[in-house]
Amino acid sequence: MSTQKKSGPEAFKKVTTHSLAELKHSGVKISMLTAYDYTFARLVDAAGVDVILVGDSASNVMAGHETTLPITLDQMIYHASSVVRGVDRALVVVDLPFGSYQGNPKEALNSAIRIMKESGGHSVKLEGGSEVVSTVQRLVQSGIPVMGHLGLTPQSIYQGYVDFHYMEMPMANSADSVHKVIRYALPFITGGSLAGGTSIVSTTIDYQSFYTFLKNSIPAAPAGTIRWFRGMDLYLSAGSDALATYISVSQPSNSINQDPPFYTNITGGAGIFGSKSHIFKPYLGMSTVSLDSLGNSVLTCSLQFGRASAGDTCACGPQRTWDRCL
Repeated sequence: MSTQKKSGPEAFKKVTTHSLAELKHSGVKISMLTAYDYTFARLVDAAGVDVILVGDSASNVMAGHETTLPITLDQMIYHASSVVRGVDRALVVVDLPFGSYQGNPKEALNSAIRIMKESGGHSVKLEGGSEVVSTVQRLVQSGIPVMGHLGLTPQSIYQGYVDFHYMEMPMANSADSVHKVIRYALPFITGGSLAGGTSIVSTTIDYQSFYTFLKNSIPAAPAGTIRWFRGMDLYLSAGSDALATYISVSQPSNSINQDPPFYTNITGGAGIFGSKSHIFKPYLGMSTVSLDSLGNSVLTCSLQFGRASAGDTCACGPQRTWDRCL
């Protein structure tokens, strides 16, 4: 916050995205605080703060949840409406809560429109990097100002994906084999309090969901082509929530990661205040039963994956060649 009368924040009776850009280009510092209700918004606005964030941390601070995940779009609109009514000057930015924008840009646009219309907020904020670029473009093109959120993303407590590797080989010429990879996002995982405890973080990949994903992601095999499964790589990121200010280094809070997190934003610290760790497990295989199902399942038989065991029974036909259903 600046006391400059001509170029500082106080030169603006109402802070807008344009005035923020002007301040940035002028090298003037911009102030920002969080508020969740009318009373606190009045105090923050009267103090001359330039931007007020209605954060999804209202889930923790106002509702007592352990994480930001449970808060809904309706609840965010309620808090944002209260804040807007208490503000005369500051720009009000409202968090898009988890689950209200990750599906696709259209879903994000619908959620953002509701926030802008029903709360009177001036801008929305969402978490993510390159994966939300198309969403941000859709919102901006629709006239909705967007604040980005890079770095620590509290919504992403345990988030992972699997890279599924396979070979595609013409039966007439194995030298023309091509290695391909597709990525499967794991279900969002939480394991209780991130401050510690005995909770075990785990997830189950549903057979039907996974094979439906393969069917929708891999085109039907060209004539005379066979495919072979070549392994899976597991990636898992774990990051602390806003109120979990400490993660035990000597006793990790889950059974997946037995190495203490090394990142810290405190000089000389180790795994405290915003710690974030990554797990990578390459070359994971599938059981014989799973491989047979991959080649024989009604969902995936058209993909022409080779099976692990012999047998003449196929879901999509009675014949088989090279352990492949036809």
